[in-house]
Amino acid sequence: MTAESSNYSPTIWSRVGHIAPMVLTLGVLGGALWWGHHVSWTAPNRTQLAVAHAHHEDWCAEHNVPESTCILCKKNLMKEAIAAEPEHYRAKDEDVRFAHAASAEAFIRAGVTTAPTTTKDVEPQLEAPAQTAYEPTRVARVTVRLPGAVRWVGVRLGDHIDAGATIALVESIEVGATKATLMRAVAESQAATATRDRIAVSTEAGVRTKAELAEADAKARTAQVAIFEAEQALLNLGFDVKAADLLVLSPADQMARLRALGLPASVGASVRSANVLPIISPRAGVVTELSAVDGATVEAGGLLAVVADTNELRVNLAVASSDAAQITKGQVVRLRSADGVEATGTIQAVAPEADANTRLVAVTAIVANPEHRLRVNQVGTAVVVLGPPQLAVVVPPSAIQWDGTNAYVFIKRNPSTYRGLKVPVLARTPDGVAIGRLRAGEEIALTGTAVLKAGIFNDRFGAGCTDD
Repeated sequence: MTAESSNYSPTIWSRVGHIAPMVLTLGVLGGALWWGHHVSWTAPNRTQLAVAHAHHEDWCAEHNVPESTCILCKKNLMKEAIAAEPEHYRAKDEDVRFAHAASAEAFIRAGVTTAPTTTKDVEPQLEAPAQTAYEPTRVARVTVRLPGAVRWVGVRLGDHIDAGATIALVESIEVGATKATLMRAVAESQAATATRDRIAVSTEAGVRTKAELAEADAKARTAQVAIFEAEQALLNLGFDVKAADLLVLSPADQMARLRALGLPASVGASVRSANVLPIISPRAGVVTELSAVDGATVEAGGLLAVVADTNELRVNLAVASSDAAQITKGQVVRLRSADGVEATGTIQAVAPEADANTRLVAVTAIVANPEHRLRVNQVGTAVVVLGPPQLAVVVPPSAIQWDGTNAYVFIKRNPSTYRGLKVPVLARTPDGVAIGRLRAGEEIALTGTAVLKAGIFNDRFGAGCTDD
C-alpha cells in the first residue's frame, strides 16, 4: 500500500463515524412513525390496562377490584356489609357508604395511615365568624320635637353622659305659647274654683239655686281639664312639670318657674326667654353622633344626637344552616375579637330564614362590655357552647373530609375496605377536632382520607356500574 492510499483511508472512516448516529436516529424515528400509524396512534385506556393487569375476566374496571368481591357493584355484598355494621352506626334511612380497593397495598400507596381512637372530656362548641354592633334597645336617637334654633350645646362627641343630661337648648315660639296656656289655665281654674265656692255658700243660705251651683261646679271642672291639657302638652315636650306646684305660687313666681323649667343650673340664670326647650338624653351612654350646632335652625323631628349604652353590645354571627339547628336562645357565647379582646354573653335569637345570597343563618347574641374595651364593628370569632362537657373522640383535622355539609371519618373494616361514617363536629380544640357518634377503639384513617372520600362518593365522578 502506498503512502498516499494509507493517508486517504482514515478520512473515509471518520466520515462514516460521523454519519452513522444520524442514520441510526432516523431509522428509529421511522420505525416509531410506522408503529404509530399501524396502531392509529392510540394508547390503552384505564379499563384495558386493568384487564391486561388482571389477566382474567373477573375484574371491575370501574372500581379497579375483582368483580366477584366488588362491594360497590354486588348488591348482596353491600347488604351483607351494611348488616355487619354495629347497631349504633346504622341510623334510619342513612346512606351507608364504603371505600373499597383491590388490596391493602393500594391504600398504603395512596398514603392512607390509621390509628385507634381514644376519648376525652370536651365541651361541645360551635365556632362562627362574628361582628359587634350596638344593641338597638340601648341606643337613643335624640330628636327635637318642635322647629326652632339651637341656642346652646352642652355635650361633645364621645362624651359619657348620664340619663337626664341636657344635650342642647332649642328656642321655639311654641314652647312659650304652651307655657302661657298652662298659666292661663291655672288662673282660670283658680277663678272658677273661687266662684263655685262662693255660690256653694250662697246656696246653703238659700240665696242661690242648686242649678246655679251645678253650673259653677261644671265651669270649675272644665278649668281643671284645661290645666290637664296644658300640663300634658309640656310633658310631651319633655318638661318635668306639675300644675299643682304652680297653683300655690303667685303669678310672678309662676312665670319665673316656667321660664327656667328644665334648664341646667349653669345656664338657667342667664336665660331670659321662656321659649327655650331643653333637649334631654333619655339614657346614659356615649355620644356617638352629634349634629347639634349652636345657632343652626332645626325642623321638628330633626336628629340632634345619638347616645349609645355600650355596657352591652350585640354580636352578629353567621352560621351554616346545619349548625343553626344546634343553637338555641340562652346558650353561652364567648367572643374573641381580632385584636384579642374577649367578652362573654348569651344567644338572643336565631333567624327563621337563611340569607338568600350566602345561605347562612343570622344569629344574634348579647355580650357584656363593662370596661368598654370592645368596640362596635369589630370582627372576631364567636364560640357557642352547645352543652355541658362530654366524652368524645378527638381526631386530627386530616382525618375528616366534608361533602359540603356533612363531616365524614373512615373506619377500617378490613385491609381493603373502609366505612365512611357521617359524624357531628362537637368542637375544635388545641388537640384536634372533637366529633360525636364515633366510639373509642375504632381504627380510623388519619391521612390519605381524600382518596377514601373519592371512594365513597365514586358515583359522583362517573356513571358507575351495576350488578346484573
